[in-house]
Amino acid sequence: MKTILLTGSGGFLGSNLKPYLQQGWNVLAPRSRELNLLDKNATAKYLASNKIDLIIHSAALGVRINPNDTAEQVARPNIVMFDNLAQSAVPIITFGSGAEYDKSRPLIKVKETDFGQSIPADPYGYCKYQISKKIETMPNAVDLRIFGIYGAGENPTRVTTCILNNILDGKTITLNQNVIFSFIYIEDFCRIVCRFVENMPKQKFINTACRQDISIKELAEMSKQLFKSNCRIDFKQEGFNKQYTCDTALLSNLLPDFKFTSYQEGMSKLYDRLKEAKNA
Repeated sequence: MKTILLTGSGGFLGSNLKPYLQQGWNVLAPRSRELNLLDKNATAKYLASNKIDLIIHSAALGVRINPNDTAEQVARPNIVMFDNLAQSAVPIITFGSGAEYDKSRPLIKVKETDFGQSIPADPYGYCKYQISKKIETMPNAVDLRIFGIYGAGENPTRVTTCILNNILDGKTITLNQNVIFSFIYIEDFCRIVCRFVENMPKQKFINTACRQDISIKELAEMSKQLFKSNCRIDFKQEGFNKQYTCDTALLSNLLPDFKFTSYQEGMSKLYDRLKEAKNA
């Protein structure tokens, strides 16, 4: 049985992914107190002491963008963690971001081949960009680039949870500004990762989102209709913010039979989990 090292198992992605992986593989999921990925020697010792067939790297800092974050706080530790894992010859699947394409400009159906046209200045986008540059030279590495991802266990400040919590509380759905996203439901993402664990793709970079983009206004209106809410939708700023969408043709070619969860079903599942938590 293949042994997988999963980093970041306490985070949103890792905690959802872990039970999926455990259905078919032996999973090692040390927390940071057990394995400090910023310690090169400790990481090398761990990798040498365990017969690991694949690394799935979901540990990351700065996923929730803070305008006060510095490169020293975010970019450097993320790059160091990746470098310490990549010092071995073990194949690695890492989770990148649409921010690699530089979110300071509109990202409209960006393709994997558009990478490098603009270098991100923000610490998180920059570190993901630098990690991708390293992956370009590596023989056994895959970067799944995530744009928007939602589901149970996500940060409560995420727009999907904010919409649903406001509906549950009967409050106005207050949002910053309308924007069109490429989203993926967390369970779909986990199933895609498992497919790639079974058959590691030859392509190094894969935009990972469902085939249908959606604006957050459409998402809010759909949710109101689903849950029969009369809540008002209020945007703090008029118009649209910069689009954040990707081309998913490569993913569709790699997994032509993959069935994505609809937004209606995904938001319903998240709604049920949030409602359950409020009633607990």
